[in-house]
Amino acid sequence: MLDGALFKRLGALLACLGLAGASASAQYAGGAGAPADPYLIATAEQMQAIGAHPQHWSAHFKLTADLDLSAYDGRDGRPAFNIIGPDWSHRFFGVFDGNGHTLRRFTWSSPGRNYTALFGCIYGANAAVCNLTLLDPNVAAGTGDCAAALVGYLQLGTVADCSVRGGAVRGDWQVASLVAYLDQGLITRCYADAAVAGDGQDAGGLVGFNNLGQISQCLATGPVAGNRCVGGLAGRSYAGWIHACRAAAAVQGDQEVGGLLGRNEPNSASVQVADCCAAGAVQGQSKLGGLVGRNVGRIARCYSTGSVSGQTLLGGLIGVNAGSVSGSFWDIQTSGLDSSAAGQGIPTALMQTRGAFLDAGWSFVDDCSGAAGAWRLCRQGAEYPWLAWQSHPGDRLCPEGVDLADFSLLAAAWLSDLGQPSWNPACDLAPNDRIDVADLATLLAHWALGPAR
Repeated sequence: MLDGALFKRLGALLACLGLAGASASAQYAGGAGAPADPYLIATAEQMQAIGAHPQHWSAHFKLTADLDLSAYDGRDGRPAFNIIGPDWSHRFFGVFDGNGHTLRRFTWSSPGRNYTALFGCIYGANAAVCNLTLLDPNVAAGTGDCAAALVGYLQLGTVADCSVRGGAVRGDWQVASLVAYLDQGLITRCYADAAVAGDGQDAGGLVGFNNLGQISQCLATGPVAGNRCVGGLAGRSYAGWIHACRAAAAVQGDQEVGGLLGRNEPNSASVQVADCCAAGAVQGQSKLGGLVGRNVGRIARCYSTGSVSGQTLLGGLIGVNAGSVSGSFWDIQTSGLDSSAAGQGIPTALMQTRGAFLDAGWSFVDDCSGAAGAWRLCRQGAEYPWLAWQSHPGDRLCPEGVDLADFSLLAAAWLSDLGQPSWNPACDLAPNDRIDVADLATLLAHWALGPAR
C-alpha cells in the first residue's frame, strides 16, 4: 500500500496538474514564479536562463512550447546547458510543469561529472517535474555517478507524467533514462526508452537506484547494460516500493541482473514489488532472473516471459532468493528455463489464460466487482496479462476499447456519490467522488479509439 510519505507530495503533484495563467512581466516569457502565476518558458534561451538564476529554484515554471536545446550542447564553441540544481549544495526546490511539451536534444558530456541531467539535484516534498518529454537526449558522464536524462538525484520530490524517448545515457554508478537516484521520492506514470549504459553498479531503464522511494504505473523499454545490479526498470531497490510497472528491455550485465530489477533489498513492513511484469531478454554471468536477479525482499503477483542466459544461479523468475515471493510466475518456454529460485513456472498456454493467476489471488478489471484490479486479459490464449492502467480511461470491459458496454457501466452508476449503493469506482474517471458529466466527458474523449497499448 502507499505510505504516508506519498500524501506529503500530493501538493506538488496537484501543482503540476493545476498551474494556470500568467501575468505580463519581464521575467522569462511572463509570470511571477507563483503556483497560480508561474514563470513561463517559451524559448531555449529562457530554459537555459533557469540554470543561471539559482534564486529562482524554489519557484514554479511552466513550459509553453516545444524547444530544441541543441544550441547548448557544449560543442564547437557552443555553450553547455546550465544544469538546473547542478549539485547537492545547489538543488532545485521548485516545480517545473512541462505542460505536455517536448525538449529536444538535451546534451551533456563530461569526463567525470556527478549529477549529470537536465535537473541535477531536486530536493523537497513540494518539488516536482511533470508533463514533460525529453526527445533524443545524449548524456555522457564518463566516470561520474548519478547520470540520467531528466533528474540526477531526486530526494522527496515527485516526477509524474514524464517520458524520455530515444537517445542515450552513460555513466558509472546510478545510471538511468529518467532518474538516476530516487531517494524517498515518487515517480508515477512515466515512460523511458533511451539506451542506458553504466560502468559500475545500479543501471536501470527508468531508475538507477531506488532508496525508500515509490515507483508506480511506469514503463521502460530501452536496452540496459551495466556491471552489477542491472534491471530493465531499475538497477537496485532498497526498501523501496514498485507497483504496477512493466519493463520490456533487453538487459545485460555481470551479476544481479533482472528483466525488471537487478536487486531487491529488504523491507519487512510491506510487499515491495507488486503487480509488475518483465518481458526483456536477460544476459549475464551470475544471479540472473527474468524478473529479479537477486531478491532479499518481498514480491507478489508478478510475472516474466523473457529469455535468461548466463553461467550460474539462473532463474526463470528469480536468480537468487532470500526473501518472499508469492503468486508469481514465469513462462518456462519463452525463458528457456524450467527452474527458478522462487515462483512458479508454467507453459505459455497457461500464462495466457486467467486460471493460474486467479488461483494465486490476482485481480482483473472487468466490472464493478473487479474495479480495483491491477490487471486485464481480454484475448485469452493470444496474449499475456497486461496492466490495467495501460487501458484508455473508461475502458473497463472486454473487448478492448471504449464502447457501448463501458458506456452502460457508467450509466448504471450515473450521479452516484462515494458510499452510495450504485457507486462504482471504475466509473469515477475525473475523479471527484461522483459519477457525473466530467466522467462522461473523459469516456467520450476516448470513444472507439481501440486498444491503448
